[in-house]
Amino acid sequence: MEFDYKFKGNSGVSSNNTSTDMSFSPDLNREPTFFVAKLQDSLNFREAMSALHDVVVSDMSFTPKDKSDYKAWLEGQESVWLAKLVAEKEKHQEQYDRVQKELNAIRSQEDTLLKPYYQAQRKYFDYLYKHDSDAWFVLDPVITVHPDEVFFECFSQDESSYGKLSCSYDTFKEIDEHSYGTTNIDYSEKLYDEFQKIRDYKETSFQIDPSGFEVQTELADDFKEEKIDLPD
Repeated sequence: MEFDYKFKGNSGVSSNNTSTDMSFSPDLNREPTFFVAKLQDSLNFREAMSALHDVVVSDMSFTPKDKSDYKAWLEGQESVWLAKLVAEKEKHQEQYDRVQKELNAIRSQEDTLLKPYYQAQRKYFDYLYKHDSDAWFVLDPVITVHPDEVFFECFSQDESSYGKLSCSYDTFKEIDEHSYGTTNIDYSEKLYDEFQKIRDYKETSFQIDPSGFEVQTELADDFKEEKIDLPD
């Protein structure tokens, strides 16, 4: 199953001696969602976005170590251990039964502890499937422009952590164009480095770029399309 995303260029931060311009490219295949304003407190916003980045890149899934050397050594030891095991079969069988019983008890405790987590995860995915099918298939960073606030949401790479950064309208000044809604955004690792250019002595503009919705033509050079192929 393939999902198409189309962005007008890339999200980015540009800076000069007096100002910083921060622009996010929204997904043009969704309903028009945009927001243009200036930041009141640039440094706190920069640090909050940096913290959200830590969630995005987080991956606490198990990564097995390289055991190629150990396996090579193990092959040479198997015959020696097998002969010894046969000679002491009864002794080792008793030890195996005891360890297996302890292991079964630990696995039972693990299932009990993780059951609420898996139930909550399943409930969330079911909700997404019914109310926002795009988010159910691809858990990409999204921005929502809401009547009460603008907020960012994301999942970690291993999908075990969820992050949300909420910005009330007090965070901004000189609010200009805006249209309520939720959209995927073009978000890359490089964007984190760009956030570090924000300074408190420079005026910082913030926009979910509205220009991308003016003309949507696939022949334009500055349009970027992404296709995500997912298993059926």
